[in-house]
Amino acid sequence: MYRPTAATYFGSTAVKGIIDSLTGRPLTVLTVIGGLLPALGIAMNLRAIGRPGTLLFFLVGFILVVYLKLPVIAVAVLAGVIGYFYTMLSNQTPQAAAAGDSGGAAPIEDDEEDF
Repeated sequence: MYRPTAATYFGSTAVKGIIDSLTGRPLTVLTVIGGLLPALGIAMNLRAIGRPGTLLFFLVGFILVVYLKLPVIAVAVLAGVIGYFYTMLSNQTPQAAAAGDSGGAAPIEDDEEDF
């Protein structure tokens, strides 16, 4: 059974009992881990910004949101569409891109991590 479903099924008293049983060291560990998550997210973003070829996309998104006052959700959807087509076009071999199909083309191998 999924935990949120169980929490809904058994009610708030059961959830409160579980949280109260986590006093002491388990709750301290969860608090420390929860405090580290924002730092981890910022570090992942800084690593992604520092990769070659991504700084331009971050700057364009920043300009669209801050200076043109576009909603963040609209910029995120637009970035998702652009990212999808950019990935599809950049992963094709030159012969497949010229022919317009990627059937039978050998996959591109690279030694970089793809995050």
